[in-house]
Amino acid sequence: MKYYYNWKKSDEGQRLLNKCVLDPEGLLDGNGKIQGVYIVYAVNESLKISIPLYCGESGFVAGVKPFIAQNIGDRLLQHIKAWIANGYEEYWTGLNQEDFANGWRYRLHVLQVEPDYAKRLALESKFIEELRPVLQDSAGKYQKYHSSYTRNDLCIAPFHMQRRTAFLERLNCVG
Repeated sequence: MKYYYNWKKSDEGQRLLNKCVLDPEGLLDGNGKIQGVYIVYAVNESLKISIPLYCGESGFVAGVKPFIAQNIGDRLLQHIKAWIANGYEEYWTGLNQEDFANGWRYRLHVLQVEPDYAKRLALESKFIEELRPVLQDSAGKYQKYHSSYTRNDLCIAPFHMQRRTAFLERLNCVG
């Protein structure tokens, strides 16, 4: 996790976090040292639009490698760095630099605290079905990663602008 913390403290990390992320609960600043289920929204406050983008879970799991985040704050930091640090936000999430220039942000939120792994997985599945995050495409419209993995948290494959198309389609439905 040191790699992620160093990026977060860097000038570039601070610039990108300030430009792209709303963290009203302070999950990246210490309040995220909890286990449970979280969601990342794509929000534009001036347009009063909030779109569920990605739902996940994080917490302690016996036997998991130490580089895997074991709390919500660390897991969100891993996601956010991957999404915005190298200019691949459109590839990973469907939002692009023009969206951020026009007031779009990722907003981080804890849905439920839950230390038990099996219960977290069940809650994550439930929230995905209820909230229908864009990247997890619970309607089954977009191609997902090829996998024998069958849980509903599997994301749309980022190829061929699918994630951008899915985001714009959802935006047209709510905007």
